[in-house]
Amino acid sequence: MRLIPVLVVAALALAVTAAAPAAPAAPKKALVTWRVAGETFRTYLRQSSDVARVRQAIREGRSAGIPIGRVVRGERENKGHRWHLANVRLADVTIELCDGRPSYIDRKLGYWADVVGQFCPWSAVPVRLRWVSG
Repeated sequence: MRLIPVLVVAALALAVTAAAPAAPAAPKKALVTWRVAGETFRTYLRQSSDVARVRQAIREGRSAGIPIGRVVRGERENKGHRWHLANVRLADVTIELCDGRPSYIDRKLGYWADVVGQFCPWSAVPVRLRWVSG
């Protein structure tokens, strides 16, 4: 008869553990490396449809669309550059004003960040995708 109280306590402990909410997982984002005319830059992508397009493009060795985002000072994920892109998404068509090479932004960062505002390299091809937390 001493076994029944032990089983009851064990069952209650298991029920409480099962009902406790799991700690939320850190959100993941895709870090994409892009190649433009022999140069590279990196961006984060968060939209699942854009990530799917990039994955397919990498498999096929082709463009995924035009990455477009707001030019922001500071390298963040874009190591080796003095800038990064915020709110990146893929577009099918953009205006020519924001087209260029990553080195153009490095040379004229003030113009790109303060006047043009966005970067949208038409010839960008994704070459690597990896998942990162945060």
